[in-house]
Amino acid sequence: MGKEKKEKKEKKVEPEVEKVEKKEKKAKKEKKEKAEPVVEVSPKKEKKEKKEKKRKAEEKEEEEVAAVVETKKEKKSKKSKKEAEPAAVEEEAEPEPAMKVHTKAPAPVAEPTCEVFMGNLSFQIDEASLQDAFKECGTITNCKWLEHSDTGKFKGCGFITFSSPDEAGKAVAMDGTDVLGRAIKVDFSQGKPAGAKNREVRPMQAKPDGCNTLFAGNLSFDIDDDQIKEFFKDCGDISSIRWLTDKETQQFKGCGFVEFSDPDASLDKAAALNGQNLLGRSIRLDYAAPRASKW
Repeated sequence: MGKEKKEKKEKKVEPEVEKVEKKEKKAKKEKKEKAEPVVEVSPKKEKKEKKEKKRKAEEKEEEEVAAVVETKKEKKSKKSKKEAEPAAVEEEAEPEPAMKVHTKAPAPVAEPTCEVFMGNLSFQIDEASLQDAFKECGTITNCKWLEHSDTGKFKGCGFITFSSPDEAGKAVAMDGTDVLGRAIKVDFSQGKPAGAKNREVRPMQAKPDGCNTLFAGNLSFDIDDDQIKEFFKDCGDISSIRWLTDKETQQFKGCGFVEFSDPDASLDKAAALNGQNLLGRSIRLDYAAPRASKW
């Protein structure tokens, strides 16, 4: 009996505890609601806000797309303008001729002479055929053919005189022209073309004791003994001429030694011709040291 009463009493207490707990929970909930009032959003307002948010996002996207398109247009416009500029320059430039024709202008007239040197001439050349080849230049008044002193045979070169310096200049302009199957060489025989710059003459060394020979450089490859003797004819007799050649090919180097019979009377007079024109070139002269004795 006692046990049953105790159990009934406990059962009666439990509902009361539950009621107290529920009451406390309710009080807490009310207190929370008072502290943080719940803002109720109506469905219409929520829908409107979502729509507005979507509209703003679409506007922003459109603006970004428009900016990209505008940037592309600017780049394209700049590129078109850059490509158009060279075209405009090309239009303004004068058109070049389809073919350029180079013509050899007449050489400047030699101031002191009407005479020219001609080399590489055919051995069948004569005054009549030469006059015919240079008829456009003017009149040939004299032909001096150069011959070998020992055989008397024609050397294939000579000095040709025209009636005026102007005609001689026209003849020099024909250098390289084919005459009787050969490309002839034509140049002024002496002096300098009008307007030509003076070439600085290299000073000579002091004359060594016992010197009787001059070194001659910058010579034409058409030079020979007779032309050297002609050049120094007013200086005195020449006793020896030695041309310098390559040891392997034996080709002329364009220089040599000229020995005089009477060096006391001839050497200084010949040296004074340093820098003068010989066959179209400015001859370079210098004193040569005497060769050492073999004994």
